[in-house]
Amino acid sequence: MPPNDSCDDHYVAGAHGTVAEQTDEAYYDDRSDADDDMEKGRIKFPQNKLYGRDRELETLRNIFYQGLSSEETQDGSVVEMPEQASRVVFLSGYSGVGKSALVKEFVKQVQAQQKMNKSSSESVLHFSGKYSEQSSAAAPFSAISDLFSQMTHALSRKKSDKEGNELQSKILNDIGSSGLLAANADGDRVLRGTFPVLAALLDASRPNDSNNKSEEGGGGAPSMNAVKESVHELLSIISGQLKRPLILFLDDLQWADAPSLDLLSFLLSTDAQMKNVMFICAYRSNEVGQDHPFASIMDNVKESMKDDVQLVETVDLFSLSQDVITQFIA
Repeated sequence: MPPNDSCDDHYVAGAHGTVAEQTDEAYYDDRSDADDDMEKGRIKFPQNKLYGRDRELETLRNIFYQGLSSEETQDGSVVEMPEQASRVVFLSGYSGVGKSALVKEFVKQVQAQQKMNKSSSESVLHFSGKYSEQSSAAAPFSAISDLFSQMTHALSRKKSDKEGNELQSKILNDIGSSGLLAANADGDRVLRGTFPVLAALLDASRPNDSNNKSEEGGGGAPSMNAVKESVHELLSIISGQLKRPLILFLDDLQWADAPSLDLLSFLLSTDAQMKNVMFICAYRSNEVGQDHPFASIMDNVKESMKDDVQLVETVDLFSLSQDVITQFIA
């Protein structure tokens, strides 16, 4: 029986079953004329729903909201809290278990909560980077460079809302007036040389006159201490202007190169005294043994913060239970 006019868009002559993509429930794709044989007879699942991770999502939300110095909480109440150090989440699980999907859903939830916040419409800033065996072997800091590329894109382009423009202006002004990151200062040269993707962000923080243009190159490779100090200054400036934690997500840290791990170890340490940042560090648990460099970083961070106000949380993701899978395909 031909469909009525209201479903013409989802009708294919000679086909039966569901054709249109469904986003709220699973469905069986039984199209007889599908071009791709791999797609025939497969159950299709919604792409915008996460199953069986409520407990882990609650853990991430609790950590995020505990990091606020004065902010509206999940239930809409406002609480005053002393300024607290940054949060660190070590997220483990096998490949494909859903670590990235969990973080994506977590960010979506806190963004949705923020849109309901009547006291401020400021966006939740979040940036991410992912390591791979190939990229880590090719050059150091690959995932951190990806993270900084997203940061540059977000902070150097003009915003459409007033509050976003005000926040952006404050951050850029602080970068431009920093003794370490101002035009031609040591940190400015270090960041440009180590992370070229930051050039547009650093340029955007400069007054529009010829006396404040940064010089490119020169001086050779910076020391690791200089890189740590400069990155710390940049992140501190950005997080210091935010009303809620800056979310930084690094994935597949089992493949991170030695300089990346050295920098991350410093940023997560109590020596760095980072404020208002939520670090999420994901890795494949079956590829990080006790002799892996990242395992040592986790042990050191947990030990150094056990009596500190800074919170460290370990979230282990396992395969979905049979009950959850039943709900998934029901």
